[in-house]
Amino acid sequence: MFGREPKGNIEEFCKQFYDRNIFHAPAIASTDAASLFCGTYYDTIVKADPSFAWIDKTLFRREMDAIRLELFAFAWDLIFRDEKFKIPQSVFTRRYLEKENHPEYWDIMCEYNRAVAQSATMDKNGKAMEGRQGQARITFVNSYRFGVFKEWNNKNKALQDSSPKDFDYQGECLGRVINRLCSDIDWADGVVKLALARTLASRLGYGHEKKLNTEAASTMMAIIFGLYKGATETIQGW
Repeated sequence: MFGREPKGNIEEFCKQFYDRNIFHAPAIASTDAASLFCGTYYDTIVKADPSFAWIDKTLFRREMDAIRLELFAFAWDLIFRDEKFKIPQSVFTRRYLEKENHPEYWDIMCEYNRAVAQSATMDKNGKAMEGRQGQARITFVNSYRFGVFKEWNNKNKALQDSSPKDFDYQGECLGRVINRLCSDIDWADGVVKLALARTLASRLGYGHEKKLNTEAASTMMAIIFGLYKGATETIQGW
């Protein structure tokens, strides 16, 4: 229920994961590993749906990096349940991206973070829950999330008065954490994978008029789940 506690420095661990897997990945045959893996994901989706070949590879890589960052945070929040471990991870991620001159990744992550948030009140078909059960679920999720924000806000009133900018900065990072509350990779048969895949497809230009076929959509969800499992195993092995 209460999850684990980190075994070492949170910032150093996160930095190592981001460096090795995304921004400064080791080279394999003169190409960084992150690019090779992303190229494999791209080719796999193209094989399932040839229309995907029109998607710019650079754009696809950027979106996959953002999803991976969000999935790492999602896995982190499920393992370390206490907010005192979640918020520092979120704040560090934002500062890391700014230091790496990639603040746009923080904004892109927001889209996937919203998808995770919405998945908490979706049924197994990816639709908003309805009826009494749906209303009860929505009420519970919203109440729980607001309660966490209210508690944090009360604890940080002194910061709000002394440094409004820092308060807003940390508050936005907290918002990402709150959006993940009540979401779980196994909720409604893993609907979070569907929510993330839909968001990815939409951001790549697939919508009502242009859709990925079923095989490609399933492939995309499998890739997303694989990235989540990889993040989980890395964190658990820490």
